[in-house]
Amino acid sequence: MKKGGPAAKEKIEEWQSNGNLNFIGSFGAAVRCIEPVGSNVWTAEKDGCCSVRDMNGITIEKIPKDATNPLVTCLRSSVIDRVWIGYGSGLVRVLDSGSIKKKPLLEEKRHQNQVTAMYEKGKWMFTGSVDFYVSIWDTTTLEWLRYVRYGSGVKS
Repeated sequence: MKKGGPAAKEKIEEWQSNGNLNFIGSFGAAVRCIEPVGSNVWTAEKDGCCSVRDMNGITIEKIPKDATNPLVTCLRSSVIDRVWIGYGSGLVRVLDSGSIKKKPLLEEKRHQNQVTAMYEKGKWMFTGSVDFYVSIWDTTTLEWLRYVRYGSGVKS
């Protein structure tokens, strides 16, 4: 199916009529990734900033883009009210999801290339990159623990 073409519109209308798709709102931004956080949605936008939106798509807050790390490539929320942000430069940032205007709780570059995957299991966060490494972090202390090397880039 061609992206955004008439067939896509017909498919969406079919899903809506079958009750398989319910629109609650929309917004006009080019989004790289999206992460539900509590009753809001965080979006990493193509212009390099992150936005916190309500479920109707209305922007509540914006995290300005960082000139030295302009490309957000990954978002992940953790069970302890934190949002992990991965950048194209290999940087990992952690913010308190309740107060995004504060200084980041963590800001470390542990990858040599873009962060492409994040996964939380128990008290560990795993960040993967196309640099062939997965970093393991303690989600409670935000301490970086170690690398695990893979035979190819980690994509998801």
